[in-house]
Amino acid sequence: YEKAITEVGFGKYNVMLILTLIPSAFATSFSTSTMSYVFPIAQCDLNLTLDNKGMLNSITYFGMLSSGFLSGFLTDTLGRKKLMIYAFIFDGFVVIMCAFSKSFTYLTIVKFFEGFIENGGFAAVIAYTSEFNSAKFRPFIPLFNGIFVNSGAVVLPLMAWIIFTDSINISTFGGFIVLRSWNLFILATAIPSLMAGFLYILLPESPKFLMTVGKNDEALKTFNKMYKCNNGSTKGEYPIKALVDEPKLQGNEKLGHVTSQRSNIQALKEGFRQIAAIFYRPNCINLIMVVIIQFGLLMGNNTLRLWLPQLFAAINDRSEVAKKEGFDLCRTLQTLIPNSTRSNGTCSVNYNNSEVYANNAICGAVAIVILLLSLPMVRLLGKKIVLCTEW
Repeated sequence: YEKAITEVGFGKYNVMLILTLIPSAFATSFSTSTMSYVFPIAQCDLNLTLDNKGMLNSITYFGMLSSGFLSGFLTDTLGRKKLMIYAFIFDGFVVIMCAFSKSFTYLTIVKFFEGFIENGGFAAVIAYTSEFNSAKFRPFIPLFNGIFVNSGAVVLPLMAWIIFTDSINISTFGGFIVLRSWNLFILATAIPSLMAGFLYILLPESPKFLMTVGKNDEALKTFNKMYKCNNGSTKGEYPIKALVDEPKLQGNEKLGHVTSQRSNIQALKEGFRQIAAIFYRPNCINLIMVVIIQFGLLMGNNTLRLWLPQLFAAINDRSEVAKKEGFDLCRTLQTLIPNSTRSNGTCSVNYNNSEVYANNAICGAVAIVILLLSLPMVRLLGKKIVLCTEW
């Protein structure tokens, strides 16, 4: 496989595949961040407390955690392409269901399933795109994905800026379905998922996966197509005419069931056997260290990221008072509690949040710049030094 993909080179086909990361990356970014922008606008409609907001912020991740091992199993049995198509299209429909939420309970359940489904597509898309690139260019795929995910973090507040208004109140079926601006905002976030799902229908299966399951003829056709697209007619035909039968080679080396011949039960057993290996020394010690590092990094990043729109909104709500009395963080944080909870008055929403959305878009743009700067820094200083100094 490595020899075959290296001969293909890097060109227009690879660039096209990298660009297909955009809708899938946006879908991932929107899935975890949408609620952060909905809270200040929908807290009165859904009677949200701070505990409710915390649950809605975390429930998507609970869904992702619960489908982790299943996603890995399906990626190796169904194939990358099928899993991505099913995951992103179903995710799009789940987001549409989310847009018609009328209660906290319904929204929580739907967001859990959104995370459960979204995780499969996210797990497969990086592997899929990487397998169309040689070892020389493969490390750049996560970098591009990170740039596109943070681009989604820029687009999302701009969407909120455009859509959120108090003038939208659509009632249908005798008031059974009522759509406010935040419902339409959630509905709009389904577009990247549906785009990604239908886009991957048009693309071929990963050539590495095809070779792994013994479909060398299909893999060779994909390599030929990539070679022609990348090189045109300048270099003639693809030089490789036959591919190594990797299933037989792997079967002889590992004395196990090769991927093309095993049943789903055999695949599941082998998956658990491979997972079990990480719980024995020396893998278990490395696993514990990696989990602790990842837990710290993600907790530090997401704690601020998921609450930042709400914090900016709280600061904006007290901006006039702060001009007269000075900025007070404790009093500012009290505004996170809905007005109806703080007093006997009617719950109200401040739609004048232009500065809030602009600040969030700037934060996303800064993250993109840092990602671009990290590439030469990693080459110059090394991964460990950059990782330690960044965090």
